[in-house]
Parts: sequence; C-alpha cells; structure tokens
Amino acid sequence: MIEYKTVILIVLLVSALIILVWNRKLSKELRDRILAEEELRRMSAAVEQAADGIAIADLNGIILFANPAWAKLHDYNVNEILGKHLSIFHNGEQLEKEVIPFNEKMVKQGFNRGEVGHIRRNGQPFPTMMTSSILKDKHGNPISMLGTARDITDIKKTDEALRDAAVNRLEMEKRILHAQKLESLGILAGGIAHDFNNLLMAILGNLELALLDISPDSPSYINLKQAIESSCRGTDLTRQMLAYSGKGNFVYRRFNLSTLVQENANLFRASISRTISLNLNTSSSIPLIEADPGQIQQVVMNLITNGADAIGDKYGEINLSIGVVNCDAEYLNQSKLNEKPPAGQFVYLDASDTGCGMNEETKERLFDPFFTTKVTGRGLGMAAVLGIVKGTKGAIILNSEMGKGTTIRVLFPAAYEKDGALNNVCNISKDENETETDLFSGRILVADDDEAIRYLCVRFLEHMGFKTFEAANGKDALDIFNIHWKDIVCVLLDMTMPIMDGISTFQ
Repeated sequence: MIEYKTVILIVLLVSALIILVWNRKLSKELRDRILAEEELRRMSAAVEQAADGIAIADLNGIILFANPAWAKLHDYNVNEILGKHLSIFHNGEQLEKEVIPFNEKMVKQGFNRGEVGHIRRNGQPFPTMMTSSILKDKHGNPISMLGTARDITDIKKTDEALRDAAVNRLEMEKRILHAQKLESLGILAGGIAHDFNNLLMAILGNLELALLDISPDSPSYINLKQAIESSCRGTDLTRQMLAYSGKGNFVYRRFNLSTLVQENANLFRASISRTISLNLNTSSSIPLIEADPGQIQQVVMNLITNGADAIGDKYGEINLSIGVVNCDAEYLNQSKLNEKPPAGQFVYLDASDTGCGMNEETKERLFDPFFTTKVTGRGLGMAAVLGIVKGTKGAIILNSEMGKGTTIRVLFPAAYEKDGALNNVCNISKDENETETDLFSGRILVADDDEAIRYLCVRFLEHMGFKTFEAANGKDALDIFNIHWKDIVCVLLDMTMPIMDGISTFQ
C-alpha cells in the first residue's frame, strides 16, 4: 500500500515538474512572440512610413506588397496596385532600355542599384534611384523581389544646374581668354600698321614728288607709277589692320545704308566673278545708321568677297538684304563681338552665299586677324569687319553649315535725331572776288612728330604756292600759332604726337 502511494506521489511530482517546465516554455514562447510581433509592428510602421517607395513582387513581377510611398510616387492608392504587374510603372522605352537590363543584372548578382526611369499614373516620366534584391527562403531558393525607389527629379535638376553653371563658367573663361588674345593682336596690329603707314606715306610722298619732276615721256615715269600703285596696295593692308585694331581715322555721320549699297552696286558686282550673281534686297524706308560710310562700304565689300571665296569657281549667288529688326538681349548674346549692345532697334545687313559653308573651327576663328582658309589670303578682311562693326557698337551674327552656305548678319544700332534736331552742315563757298592765286597763298602750320612726313607735307604745300611753319609736337604748334596766328590760314595736325597730341592741340 505504501509503495502504491509512493508511485502516485512520484507521478504527481513529475507531472507537476513537466507542467512547470512546459509553462515556462510557453511563457518564453509567448514573450518571444510578443517581442517578435512588436518588432514586426515597428518594422511594418517603418516600412509604411518610409519616405522611399518599397514594394515586393513575385518572380513573375506581380505586386505582393507596396507601401504608401511607393503608391504615392506613382499617383496610385495601395489597393489599386496590389496584384498588378510591375510594368504599369514604366513605359515601353524605359522597359526596353532601363528596366530589363537592370533586372537581368539584379538576377545575376542578387542585388543591383542604379537610375531607372518610372512613369506616373498619367504617363509622365520621372527618374528614380532604384535598389533591388532577390529574397530567398531558408534553403536559398529565390521566392520574390524587393525594390525601393526614390524620386531624384530635384537632384537631377540641381546637378544639371551645377553642370550648366560649370559650362557657363568655362565658356565665360574661354570668351575672356579669346577677348584678351584679340586685344593683344589688336594692339600688335595697330602698332605695326601705324608705323608701317608712316613709312608708306614717306615712300608715296617721295614717289609723288619725283613724279612731279620728270616728264611723262620718261622711261622712269612708268616705273614710278607702278611703285605708287604697289604702295597704295600696302596702304590698303594697313587700313584694314587699323580698322581691326579700332585705331583707324573714322568720320562718323548719319546715312541710309540701303542708299550706300545701291550707289555702290556696280562696284560690288565688278569685284566678283561673272559666274556669281549678286542680288540686292534693300529698303529705303529704314532708320539711318551712324558710322563712317567709307568703312561701311569696306564692310560690305569684305562680306561679298568672303562669300565669293566660299563659292569659288562654281556658279552661285550672294544675296544682300537690308532691313530693320528689334533685337532682345538673348539674340544679341550670339554676337561674335565680346561687347554686346543693349537690346533695341537695329538696321541689319544680311550677306548670304551658296558657298561651301564652314566647319566649327572656321566659324570659331573667322574673325581672328591673320586667319584664312585661302592659300593667298592675308586673313584681315573679316577681322576688319569685326573692328569696324565694333566701332559702331553693333553686332555680328554668324550662321553657317557645311555644304549649305553661310549667312552673316551685321547689326547697326538705328540712329534717330534727338528732340527733332537736325544735323547742321557747314557749306564753304568760294568768294566771287577770290582768285585762284588767293586760294593757294598764305601760311600753313604743319605739326607732325615724324620728320619725314612733315618734310613731305611742307614740300607739297610749297609746291602749291603756300608758305609753311613747322612744329614737332602740339606744344610747339601752339607757341607758333599764338605768335603768327594772323598769318596762318590753315593748321595740319597729326593725331598722335608726343607732349601734346593733335586733339588736345585742336581743343
């Protein structure tokens, strides 16, 4: 009986122990489950509240889960996209060029990250930064795909703005360097041209004096004439160099550009081959421009010559069109001149040709001094155009394409009379009682620091019957003038002299 009770007691104790252990196990499992559920809730809340879009799809691309951010990113509600295919978030081009290559790399590596294009509900494309990976079971078998997406539209706009700013900075630096180069070349060209021009004047003057002393029947007469003609071609070279440098002697007045072109049409046509047609499309009802007519004539001639060179020996056309146009700052910013004129009304001169057109290098360097694509060219014609137009505060717009010809538009600011004022012209008429001898008598004051030029002026004036005073600078000229002003009928002043230049002396 005792043994029976003992067995029952042992069974009860063991059962109690088992129940206690089981309860503890159940309590631990319950606590673990509660902790796991809390962790799951935290993770679920994090996924639900994440700023980035998160989605899970099966291996066929069917959406199993998507957080609100993913749905909002594409302008959907979550319930609208569950069970749908991932392809609803991409257009055909994005699928072919971005999504398929991206997913292939993800499947191969198990993970991928990069930029992928998406579309919103209305079809509007936008860029995203995607991070995707393959989810596997405990045996390592792929079961689904996890993807996160972030809209990077603003980031790309910022990057593009920074890139544009960097490009603009580089372009500005390039333009500054180009301007400095042209300025240096202009100073060089101007200095050389000024000195060379003085030498040519001395040569021409002495040749002209020699020509006066010999008979036209002399064998030397023809030689002297040819030497004078050659020297004159040299002065044309220096004139273009001075025009580019801005140091030429310009006489500005207001005139009608159409009238100037029409009056010189025959001259322009004679300067090009007969195989090239020169067509004029002008209008007289345009504003005046303020410039040196002789220099503007040279601009037109150089533009025509440039077009003729582009056409070469072929049949072709050069069209000159003149009109008026209003230009804003954006359009004027295309000008080949570094100094851009303010927006306003301009008289335009378009020179279009049917020539070979220009490549990018030629367009970039067309107005550089001494740049030419011709074997025999000097490269000063278009550089002179640049210098002359710069002096008028105008602009030059270049459009050219290989095989399609070239159009060069020159813009001159329209000139209007202020307050209805008229330009006064001083008319000098000969006195009826004045004789030819009276016209070529009296004293003329010649002021020039170059002794050779001064000597030539004096010789020519004395040959004509005048008497002269000489001065090597403006100060000496003033001293002579103050003493002999009653006898002096004319003063010839060099513009550039030491101590006091011509303008200061005149004033």
